[in-house]
Amino acid sequence: MYELPGMEDIALLSKLESQFYRLAGRDFDFELSQDAVSYLKGLYSAEELASLDSLLDHFVQSNESRLRSVYDAYAATPERVLFLFQPESLLILERLDKDLHRLEESWVERFPRKELEAIASAWGTPLD
Repeated sequence: MYELPGMEDIALLSKLESQFYRLAGRDFDFELSQDAVSYLKGLYSAEELASLDSLLDHFVQSNESRLRSVYDAYAATPERVLFLFQPESLLILERLDKDLHRLEESWVERFPRKELEAIASAWGTPLD
């Protein structure tokens, strides 16, 4: 099944989606998620990609209360933190913790810097 083009991204998004719903319980923009997941996968080494499921499980387990707190705090704010309420937020937050510089350098090739600044600030890791 995963031999078809794009199926690895769909499988990853499905994994992220289940974690995201459990933590944030929100609907999201599926098309944005597809694009973002495809992009964000490129920020992981081959070794990290090979164990991405366990890497994500560990990240979520280690940060579950922090994640819930951030999602809860921003759920009621009028300011929109676009990527925070997307399943790929888990990849973004994990990269903020593990490889901030690579994420920051490459982000602007695909998305507006202000969106990364917003999610980084929500996570407590301001860029500037």
